[in-house]
Amino acid sequence: MVAFSVIISGGSIIPGLISEAQLYNLGFEQVLALFLLRLPRVISLTFPMATLLAALLCFSRLSSESELTAFRAGGLSLYRLIAAPLVFGLLVSLLTVFFNETVVPQAGFIEENTIIQLKDVSKGAPQIQTNVNIPMYENHRLVRIIHAREMEGNIMHQVNVIEYDQNDNVARSTRAEEAEFNVLTGWTFRRGTMHQFAGDNRAALIVDFVTQNININVQPRDISGRSKDPEQMNIGELSAYIRQQSSFGANVAKLRVQWHQKLAIPFACMIFVLLGSQMGIRPQRSGAGVGLGISVLVIFVYYVILSIFMWFGQSGFSPFLAAWLPNVLIGGYGFYGLYKKAGI
Repeated sequence: MVAFSVIISGGSIIPGLISEAQLYNLGFEQVLALFLLRLPRVISLTFPMATLLAALLCFSRLSSESELTAFRAGGLSLYRLIAAPLVFGLLVSLLTVFFNETVVPQAGFIEENTIIQLKDVSKGAPQIQTNVNIPMYENHRLVRIIHAREMEGNIMHQVNVIEYDQNDNVARSTRAEEAEFNVLTGWTFRRGTMHQFAGDNRAALIVDFVTQNININVQPRDISGRSKDPEQMNIGELSAYIRQQSSFGANVAKLRVQWHQKLAIPFACMIFVLLGSQMGIRPQRSGAGVGLGISVLVIFVYYVILSIFMWFGQSGFSPFLAAWLPNVLIGGYGFYGLYKKAGI
């Protein structure tokens, strides 16, 4: 994983960081922060690569040192030997799903917001929007209206937030001189008043505050019209986004394929264990460099097949099959090779 992370980072992250550091006059701490925020995306790609290389080198050594011959002489078949590596591949697949669902989306989200802030600072003044109105709905029901006289960067000025209960009555009203967004703590309202209404909307509990953290599910990017990329969403968020876009009549075929790929690609780790094991069985032992090269080539072929089926999925092919057939094809080839070598 370290080897692949270094290779991919050197080609995809570092050149872009150098350009951004020069363009936005970034300090070392800011460059390091952006690098660490982009690294999880790279690491998520290395799980299948590293699993393939591990299986290939492991079985290559077993084969070259006649360990496989000894196992067979002892009555252990190749199928029995592959059982433990397949379980390991399954565990790595589950770890990849967890990593992609928790770390990668949050890191990508924070990284994009950070670079947006750095761009605004580099321009000397953040973009200002006036008369900001944000209606928020849940299950086609209006639950909140946010109004601000103006939005400057991550700060809203003269903010009013009206929240509604299940009966569409005003449940709470909050007014503040300003509200500032932080990616870690959310929105902090300053110098304001909150009215908490009773059931008849006549009596109200009035609270004056200097600072108050209020959980409203909206980001500065939502106000400016920016939306999350599918890569920055976990499976639940992408499901909700697909439902929303589908209700608007948008073509969601590509999104459905991407949803299935969020599971199919991590489970390629288990498939690559099968492939790498049969590729590693050869008379001469392969060095780590040869194994690295073979792994890169196989991963390249896999992603080419993945891209082709992604195109099929956008063209009316089943999204489920478009996402999972590359695994089936690679796994089928791996099992066929294992079957042939088990009979040797």
